Amino acid sequence: MFLPPRHDPASILNGLGPRGLRRTLAQTRPLVDAAVDHRLAGWDRHLATANVAAAVDAVRDVAPVIGSAAAAEYARLTAHTAAYTGLPIDTLTALVLDAIAPDPRPDR
Repeated sequence: MFLPPRHDPASILNGLGPRGLRRTLAQTRPLVDAAVDHRLAGWDRHLATANVAAAVDAVRDVAPVIGSAAAAEYARLTAHTAAYTGLPIDTLTALVLDAIAPDPRPDR
């Protein structure tokens, strides 16, 4: 999460009290969001062409970040990434799951 410059949760708690800390934390952006957006931004030039293969590659690139997020963040991150890449959520979900837990069965 990103807090105001030169502040940590303790300094906010000391300065603003418990309510101020809750309010500040509610307005912060989770670090995982910034990590996902940073990875996706590297694909902007390719995604601008509406190339499905580029969208799949972009999701495969960001999948480990999404996969490492807290379970409560997963639905929001997948919906955001689907909107960013133009891929359907079910396709995106399959790609993320494949990246974080590949099928252990050998190809036949």
